[in-house]
Amino acid sequence: ETYAFDNFFHQVGQGKTSDAENLLETSTFGLSQGSLFATLGSDNTFEAAPAILNQRAGYTSAVFHGNIASFWNRNNVYKNMGYQYFFDASYYDTSGDKSTGYGLKDKLLFKDSIKYLENLQQPFYVKYITVTNHFPFDLDSEDTDPNFTAPDTGSTTVDNYFVTAHYLDQAVKEFFTYLDKSGLAKKSIIVLYGDHYGISDNHKAAIAKILGKKSVTNYDLAMFQKVPFMINMEGLKGGIDHTYGGEIDVLPTIEDLLGISSDKYIQFGQDLLSTKRNQIVPFRDGDWVSKTYTKYGGDYYYTSTGKPIT
Repeated sequence: ETYAFDNFFHQVGQGKTSDAENLLETSTFGLSQGSLFATLGSDNTFEAAPAILNQRAGYTSAVFHGNIASFWNRNNVYKNMGYQYFFDASYYDTSGDKSTGYGLKDKLLFKDSIKYLENLQQPFYVKYITVTNHFPFDLDSEDTDPNFTAPDTGSTTVDNYFVTAHYLDQAVKEFFTYLDKSGLAKKSIIVLYGDHYGISDNHKAAIAKILGKKSVTNYDLAMFQKVPFMINMEGLKGGIDHTYGGEIDVLPTIEDLLGISSDKYIQFGQDLLSTKRNQIVPFRDGDWVSKTYTKYGGDYYYTSTGKPIT
């Protein structure tokens, strides 16, 4: 019952996570420099998912994030996106070792948010922003799984990325267990996404080891811009979809599943479940990936083989 896209790419600029939020929830791009949230978010009116779902289908909306509300100017932007509630760090116990550098640890975020989630008027649209699987990928020993073996690439940063990703996997599993037991899973669409790259291009030697290569090309680095995008829904015929898409395409895809037309909104993305779409993913610096060709760092490649086009 999970639809997973294995050719899905992030499209963020300098706004990183906040850029991803704008891409996913408005199907519009951010700024050429800086963060849209920080620069224009306080004054901009967004045609965003929480407002659309409230106006078209009466959805309540909320964000759960264990960081301070002002980070990326979210305390102002979320209001302009139509969010009704924002459960930030002030709603949780973040003392001692309960937090990382970016806020409450993932398992605690999911667990401690349930008391707020259960009081939201249904139907609701809610967003969780997790932080543990984020650079510098630090994890306390008490949170590590002794049965999980990380790769040995020679880079502590890259090796620990896998450790924190495993922790996030466990946190998501625990939350899904709650959704199943509470009955929410039966009447929910669950969307899982990665907001931006995990391992940066600065770690080419470690990336090469992960890929089993002596060195990496710009094609390899382009493919390293892939992030997860999965849709889980009861009754959905699950599987892996090879369609090429990006974060700009998420809102039209969700609107399709909910039976909401996007015709009256300004949206630049395309429905990933439609057969009538162009499979091209533009990055913010002029590079791009398509089903046929890839351009990255000034080089061109055949996407299916990774061979350079001379």
